[in-house]
Amino acid sequence: GHNNNSTIARTAGQSRAAKRRRRKKFKNDGSVVEGDIFSSLKSVDSLKKSSEIIGDNDDNAVPILRAFHRIRRSCQNLTPFVEALSRPLPLTFRLRHLSSQQNQRHALVNELLSNHSHLVRPVIYDSTVYQSFCSTCHKKNVEPALHKILMEASASGLIARQEIGSMLPVSALISGGWLTKKSTVLDMCASPGSKTLQAFEISKYIVANEIHPTRLEALKSAVERSGLKSSKGLTYTQFDASVFPCQKRFDVVIADVPCSGDGTVRKDPRALSLWNPHAATLLHSLQVRILEQALRVVKVEGMVSYSTCSFNPIENEAVVAAVLRKFSTAVEVVEWPDNSFPGLIRRSGVSDWLVADCTSSATTGDENQEEETNPVVLRWYDSYNDAVNAGMENVVETLWPPNSDETPNFRLHTCTRLWPQDQDTGGFFVSLLKKKRDIN
Repeated sequence: GHNNNSTIARTAGQSRAAKRRRRKKFKNDGSVVEGDIFSSLKSVDSLKKSSEIIGDNDDNAVPILRAFHRIRRSCQNLTPFVEALSRPLPLTFRLRHLSSQQNQRHALVNELLSNHSHLVRPVIYDSTVYQSFCSTCHKKNVEPALHKILMEASASGLIARQEIGSMLPVSALISGGWLTKKSTVLDMCASPGSKTLQAFEISKYIVANEIHPTRLEALKSAVERSGLKSSKGLTYTQFDASVFPCQKRFDVVIADVPCSGDGTVRKDPRALSLWNPHAATLLHSLQVRILEQALRVVKVEGMVSYSTCSFNPIENEAVVAAVLRKFSTAVEVVEWPDNSFPGLIRRSGVSDWLVADCTSSATTGDENQEEETNPVVLRWYDSYNDAVNAGMENVVETLWPPNSDETPNFRLHTCTRLWPQDQDTGGFFVSLLKKKRDIN
């Protein structure tokens, strides 16, 4: 998931002091100056052993990590998760599926396996996907010789620098036989373009939609830099995905929607320090509208992949449940294809979750006030009415999990979750939905 909306959502509801701290923390170019997740964790490798890594009064630690320190003994199952979030994201790339470059591809594979296998190797679940496993080689720190090879291979179209989670939607659509050479494909929220390009290696009839002008230009630039020799058959549009025109129906629709991005903590240190449940509730209704429209513009018997880079069920299973409730028997969630990344550890979707917003301590109104004395406090709501009565913002009934009658029919367990501690990835969510009959 991605979009400028995610940045807006992350800052929504923050106090003036918090926003001032955010401005001070980052340079104009957005790079981290201080207080990122890695420095705040201090000694990550000893997290399991030490109770002194993050003290309750450690002002340099991200608040969520301070909270984890306080509850760690009663939530030891979370330790691997927090440990994984604290490590940099590994370098990942995949070999492109282009029949015209088989000789060059073979030479590249030999080079990687012969001279760089101490840094990167194929993953166990797909021989065309490579991941770094050396702690000193990660997404932002690549050995110069390897970096040169990867830059040249990327420029010539041999490889795509893409994260494992980002590969999942298109990989599943291809493996399931839904995305083929003859498929017409719509990528509803296409920038930065990794899924568009992945699909374009198979199908030559793709519409890449992106509402934001700057992101649309970035998408076009990514296609130009990809090394693909021709973009014939790739069309760009600039519609609001939630009201994408229905004049034409597609065989496959990719809906990687705007999200809060809390699954990107390992590559974006800001994601954790700016986390707020309000981000998910703010985006939920937009996500539902986009998925609804995706199901309208896909053909009967066509497939939609819905995905986010978020852990939050409010942006994931709650969105899928909302469209299943609305469209009833016209839509069904489909099982993950057995031949797509076999051996990849995938977690099942959930059918029960909690809904929260948060309150921050009152400020004095003094613009020079630097710190708030009390932490942000989560408020939990059992029902829609409870939330409305308490004045929760952006509250809609679809935030809550399905009831006991709906749960068996929705089959949310067939959704796919990617957890960072399982196979050294970012966080990701995918659901595959089939349109069984026409809908309005």
